[in-house]
Amino acid sequence: MALGNLASRFLVAVVAVPILLLALYQRNPVYTWALIFAASLVAMAELFAMTLADKTDRAVSLGLGALTVAAFYWMHPLALPQHGAWLVLASEEAVKRHGLEPIGRILDSEWAGLDPAQMGLGPVHAATPILKRHGLKLDSVDYWEINEAFAAQVLGCLAAWKDEKYCKEQLGLDTALGDLDQEKLNVDGGAVALGHPVGASGARIVLHMLKLLKRKNAKRGMASICIGGGLGGAMLVEAL
Repeated sequence: MALGNLASRFLVAVVAVPILLLALYQRNPVYTWALIFAASLVAMAELFAMTLADKTDRAVSLGLGALTVAAFYWMHPLALPQHGAWLVLASEEAVKRHGLEPIGRILDSEWAGLDPAQMGLGPVHAATPILKRHGLKLDSVDYWEINEAFAAQVLGCLAAWKDEKYCKEQLGLDTALGDLDQEKLNVDGGAVALGHPVGASGARIVLHMLKLLKRKNAKRGMASICIGGGLGGAMLVEAL
């Protein structure tokens, strides 16, 4: 329901969703399609086993269910992939004491809450105060990760920053923040291509962002995520 609210509020075109999905998949095609193929094999194996166990009209509904599963894996982040993330968070004192070699540092972070009916806009409400505190614009940040709960959710975030009324009434800005260059956004495909391992996504996107900054020889990145119930988090990091 929240996705429908975002799409209708900002007039996100239906055709814009598959266009964004295709672009994200193309940024990491080998990994994406390998996971989709594996998921499809599992779905079809389950369908075959259930059909053998009950050769009735249920086979028809199971077939439709398999198509739905296939569509889900294509239209949304790859469900609950078996991923994990591990990193070490240390103080400046601990870094010196133990001779650690950090790959980056946290410049700022923010957690935000909003109407649960608009839960997908959590990244907007979390990242915007960070930008304000540091005097930054959207394109002042080298790269962005907005973890996709769904593709339409990210499109809603981009539309919110372009909407002058929303920025004034909901974010306390004088005007709209404007366009976020999508060449800077989820450049390796984001959760759509890499998966959304619930419980590990926050660590994954921060670590991924730091590795991306090093790979691109860039300085600053924003990692953000929406959370069920109307929450959102964002972290501004700097590569070292």
